Amino acid sequence: MKKTFLTLFFFVSLFAFCQKTVPAEVILKNNDTVIGQMKIKVNPFDEKYIYEYSFCNKIKLVSKTGKKINIKAKDISELYFINFYNYKQKFVTTEESKNYLTEEIYINKVRWYKHYSLDSFGGSQKITQYFYDENGKEFSFGLFKNHKKVLKKLTKQNAEIIKFIDKYNMKQSRNILTILKMYEESL
Repeated sequence: MKKTFLTLFFFVSLFAFCQKTVPAEVILKNNDTVIGQMKIKVNPFDEKYIYEYSFCNKIKLVSKTGKKINIKAKDISELYFINFYNYKQKFVTTEESKNYLTEEIYINKVRWYKHYSLDSFGGSQKITQYFYDENGKEFSFGLFKNHKKVLKKLTKQNAEIIKFIDKYNMKQSRNILTILKMYEESL
C-alpha cells in the first residue's frame, strides 16, 4: 500500500510541476498590448523544453496588475516570449491559421511556419512545418513526409539547391533556412 501511494504521489507531483510561466507580450487584433506572465507546459524531465501546443489555442496570462486573463488565439495578432534557451519566439495567427497560433520562423519572399499540436496516440507534441512559396502555394511536412522531397518541390527542382538538399540534413532548421535563402536569391 505504501509503495503504491508513493508511486502515485511521484507521478502526480511530476506532472503537477510541469507548468511554468514566461514573460510574454501579446498584441491583440484590436492593437491593444498585454504584458504579463504566460502559463506554459514543460517536459517533466527537461524543464527547458516547452510544449508549445499548450498555448496555441488559448493562452493564460497573469498581467502586471495580477489580473488573470484567458485570451483565445483568434483574438491574438502576435505573441512574443523568450524561451528557456534564451531564444525569442514569435507566434502569429495567419490567414491559413485563424483559430490557432503558429510559430513564425521566416518571412520574406517565402514564408516558414511551425504548427504545434498534441499527438493523440502518444501524448507527445507533434510539429508540422508549413512553407509558402513566392506565389502563396503551400508545402508542408511533418513526421511522415520526406523533408527533402518537399523542399525540392518548394525550390522548383533548382539543380544547385538540390545538391545542397541531398548533401545536408534537412531536419535541421539552419539548413532549411539556408535552402530558403538560396531559393530567394534565385528568384
